[in-house]
Amino acid sequence: DGFPAFYCMCYVSGVYGFWQGDNVDTITTPIWTSIGDGFPVGNFDYPSFIEGDSATYGTIYGGFAQSGGFYRTSP
Repeated sequence: DGFPAFYCMCYVSGVYGFWQGDNVDTITTPIWTSIGDGFPVGNFDYPSFIEGDSATYGTIYGGFAQSGGFYRTSP
């Protein structure tokens, strides 16, 4: 049964954005998949949180500091 996915808004290999990490809890190298750039849905407000959907693998929800929210699914 695998490990859960890990979601972050960070730099991976020098690229800023929203990332999904698989195998993050293992000894092997994690697999990172980009699921959006640093400005999802074209909003330039600061994203203040992201959270993975516990029922749907690959889906994240997020909110902006002052202007609404968004959701994304991994490709």
